[in-house]
Amino acid sequence: MIISNNETQNIIDDFVLTEKSRNIVKKMIPILIGWAKRGIKTKSYDNLNKELGYDKYSGIGKQLGYVDDILTKLADLTGESIPTLNSLVKSSKKGKNNGLPSYGFSYVYPSYNDMSYEEKKVFVEGLDTQAIEFNHWDWVLSKLGLSPWLIDIKQSEEIIKSGILFHNIGGEGEEHRRLKEYVCCNPNVIGLDVQGKTEQILLSGDRVDVLFVLSDESRVAVEIKPSSASDAEMLRGLFQCIKYKKIMDSEDILHGVKKSNSVFFVVGRNLSSDNQKVCELFHIPVKIISSIYP
Repeated sequence: MIISNNETQNIIDDFVLTEKSRNIVKKMIPILIGWAKRGIKTKSYDNLNKELGYDKYSGIGKQLGYVDDILTKLADLTGESIPTLNSLVKSSKKGKNNGLPSYGFSYVYPSYNDMSYEEKKVFVEGLDTQAIEFNHWDWVLSKLGLSPWLIDIKQSEEIIKSGILFHNIGGEGEEHRRLKEYVCCNPNVIGLDVQGKTEQILLSGDRVDVLFVLSDESRVAVEIKPSSASDAEMLRGLFQCIKYKKIMDSEDILHGVKKSNSVFFVVGRNLSSDNQKVCELFHIPVKIISSIYP
């Protein structure tokens, strides 16, 4: 069945009667689709609230229900099979549904609350996989007249690719040096209990700020950026973490071993919201150490 965009772009307005809820739903659907396209399936209701712009808890269960209604209606109109997005949002509260959708998910699947924890876990994992592997989310956005959810790193990306950052490097700054030495001598700040070494060189020639070798010989590479680092420099640091992990794993393959290497990003200030999203996207743990000296 061929359905024009004009016939589908009113679905949200038809289902959601109040302006406030319509605005929430129109923000919510691109966010959830953005998570699905990036393979993100561990976000909580609190994360979604914050992404919507709420500092405090705001009940969004009703709007999540609308999201599923809207996708179901779009599927009916177009004859396409569209997976649910609601399974991607998990409960972070202690209880039977911790790490799984809350009891309200029964609105989407009425038998949900009759399942055991293990049954829910397998069921939700399957739904998450369907959402992540669905290749037509851009089509869904187009049909609903919505714009994609983006991580806005355009300005930082342009700065990095221009080479300006490399021209401006004038040696190691005092804050960076002291922060590096602090982390090296205080591994507990990132949850480790072994002594590290600074300025360790990988086979790529990259020099890691601090490197820890654990008892099983796996390695933890720490990239450090001081509070004076720009958002572009912070973004570059995140991609350095990605690179270090890949290089360490490749070195192990070369040596015929397989270790659980990892990375850590230590910074002297809060990350921008978009850089924080990059962290979450690539599962890079971050530690903010804003004041280590009296």
